[in-house]
Amino acid sequence: MFKSVFAVFLVLLLSGCGDDHKKENSTQEVTKPEVATKVVEKSVGEIVLSDEPKTEAEKAADLKTQLADLETKARKKDYKAQRNLAYMLGGGQLVGHREATDEQKISACAWRLVIIKSGSEEVNAGDEENFAMDCNKLADPQKDKAADEAVKILKDVYGM
Repeated sequence: MFKSVFAVFLVLLLSGCGDDHKKENSTQEVTKPEVATKVVEKSVGEIVLSDEPKTEAEKAADLKTQLADLETKARKKDYKAQRNLAYMLGGGQLVGHREATDEQKISACAWRLVIIKSGSEEVNAGDEENFAMDCNKLADPQKDKAADEAVKILKDVYGM
């Protein structure tokens, strides 16, 4: 029985049965929705679309806001926020806007140290690699500043 049903199906398939459906669908036009180049959130829940690209001042303000938000979360022992903050301070996200300042690079190193010393179960080998990458490019006096900053953060956040 199965072999005969399969044979009928195979014959129908090879004879082109069902091609009419494909022809009907192939004549339909597909249009792409217009895509905005910029999304600005004016208030909670309200999003305004604009075709105008962001100015450098707007990009800098957005970056400052992102950094402040991440630092707030990082100081609440949010592991992912700590990693993202260190990444951004180290120049990861700043590349399109400007290069990280020496002060930001020192802070990135400090946060990498905080992550490792935090005792979080999420800390992994990648964190040690990121620590080495961000801190090894600093001069010795900058490393000392980063260590001092990390000690302050560890005391404030973890009571260490």
